[in-house]
Amino acid sequence: MRFTGLRHLLGVICFCLSGAALALSDDDFALALDAARDGQFAAIPESASEHILYPYIEFHRLRTALPDVAPRDIQAYAERNRTSPLGGWLRRQALLAYEKSRRWSEVLEISPQPPADVAGQCIWYRAQLIQDQALAFRGGRKLWLSGRSRPDECDDLFKAMAVKGELGAELYYQRLLLALEAGNRTLARYLNRKLGKAGWNDVSEYVARTMRYPDQLRQIPPAVARQVDNGELTAAVISYLIPRNTRRAMDLWHDLGDTQGISDARRQQLEEKLAANTFRLDDDEFDDAAAERLKTLGEGDWIGPALRNSIAAGDWPAVLDWILAVKGDQRDSSYYTYWEARALQAMGNEVAAQAAFESAAGKRDFYGFLAAERLGQPYALHMESPEVDAAVLKHLSTMNAVQRISALWAIGEHGLALEELNYLVSLHPVMTPALAEYAMEQGWYSLAVQTTVRGGHWNYIQHRFPAAFADDFGHWADALNLDSALLMAIARRESSFNPFAQSGVGARGLMQLMPATAKQVAAEIQMAYQGQDDLFQHESNIRLGSHYVRTLLDRFEGNLIAALAGYNAGPHRVERWLKTDVATYDQFIESIPFRETRDYVKAVLAYRVIFNSLSGQKVAAVLAPAERGPERYVTSTDLASADETVAN
Repeated sequence: MRFTGLRHLLGVICFCLSGAALALSDDDFALALDAARDGQFAAIPESASEHILYPYIEFHRLRTALPDVAPRDIQAYAERNRTSPLGGWLRRQALLAYEKSRRWSEVLEISPQPPADVAGQCIWYRAQLIQDQALAFRGGRKLWLSGRSRPDECDDLFKAMAVKGELGAELYYQRLLLALEAGNRTLARYLNRKLGKAGWNDVSEYVARTMRYPDQLRQIPPAVARQVDNGELTAAVISYLIPRNTRRAMDLWHDLGDTQGISDARRQQLEEKLAANTFRLDDDEFDDAAAERLKTLGEGDWIGPALRNSIAAGDWPAVLDWILAVKGDQRDSSYYTYWEARALQAMGNEVAAQAAFESAAGKRDFYGFLAAERLGQPYALHMESPEVDAAVLKHLSTMNAVQRISALWAIGEHGLALEELNYLVSLHPVMTPALAEYAMEQGWYSLAVQTTVRGGHWNYIQHRFPAAFADDFGHWADALNLDSALLMAIARRESSFNPFAQSGVGARGLMQLMPATAKQVAAEIQMAYQGQDDLFQHESNIRLGSHYVRTLLDRFEGNLIAALAGYNAGPHRVERWLKTDVATYDQFIESIPFRETRDYVKAVLAYRVIFNSLSGQKVAAVLAPAERGPERYVTSTDLASADETVAN
């Protein structure tokens, strides 16, 4: 729970004093909702039923009572709350509860059709065994045939199929091939053992050998060849080997690909997988055949590692060669056109380079901004605003769904507010422009961002990049000699301005600080720090995050690229990366080995340009020369372009 013991104590007192009130205040309802989550329903006053969010308390009351709640009561609740995600959530909880208590008829009553998720489908088809075994087994076979591990909810269905003789050696073998294809070693070994127990001993022993010693594929035993398709098995084992030992897989594919009767479609799949894994090859293993495979397929993501190596090395003919090999619409992205321009310029073709820079400069992203900077022309922001009538905004405020969003936001339940918003958008996608504008008017910055994303309104720049918490960011920027737009850009990338954001690894709040990092920074600046929940307070999070940015900039002597990379990937890694011998700062960014960190650095720098532009600042450069790192990263061309004042 987010609330302290003192708040609970005050809430109990408040309940006693205001029990006769017609409706609870927001603070009191927050306490009531926490009580419902804990199953303490006796502590919830009757007046809670008058609150717009009372269905949330009903949800917890019904959930706690499962499985002893009739399906008709679940359905009635869902119908009463059909404009909220609550109905679907309760159905899901009921499905799981009925499955655990083996109430199969209730499963089918609550869910007349198979659910969308795998776990729900397994429960549903298991329930069908009481009504239509043929249907249950058909569904079970489809669920079984996957190279991925299945959730625990599938165990009951698969056990029933095994008992009824529906799972045998053939299905074990088919799924084994899928597991090999997916590279799922644990599942493949499990299935191979089951295959041996099901009577296919020769095949099972041979598959076990090839998983350990792939060269065994060169001579398939006659007993195995008579029982299975050689081409399917060869393709599956090579596919399994590709990410583990790409060079050996390439050699085996070269020697065996034309001899095992593998279909053209399967051959294409393997060629693509080999191309996608060429980045695993050591430099001395990356030969002409590997390069030709990449160029033939022309997929930018697969070509990426080889292209970045050429960029970092300044091998401009190779850079141009790789870019020209990229096929499809991605070839027109600012990334490729910018580096094409850089390569052409380095090779002395100024006319073609100018044209490529002009093409890139029309894009609103990091490389588009760099290209515009080199040309001395304005950044392309492509700004639009939603045209929303005041009457439409007034109507929105009367909708129950919007009132729930407002009430959830008021009590700090930003995650639930976002769930309600997403559900409303799924019901009424045409409402996204009005909802984005309404969210901005209410100061729901993270919801404004998410609404424009859900609606695909990429040109609603003021809604995608709102001046959220501007006073706090401005205060600490001034105090620490930082750019407030930089701090806002970090928060926008990290959390989309959601103060209660929490990552899977435990980072918290607006600037997504790890608790250990926050504790260390708090100690360094002698700030009172009460623990992880402080990171959900935007004032504390911004203060700590701003000081951490200052620390990283000081550590890397003003190198903003290194500081941002350190913020994302950790400063110790960056110290190793800085030893890379590259010529300019843009080449250094492309040499960062982690894609997430490369994208992070470029996104934050682009966001800073946007925030500064929206605030009316005249932006001279994406990165000032002093921010570009060691002197070798700053060329005379960079310095010249930085002297140009680029209009916003």
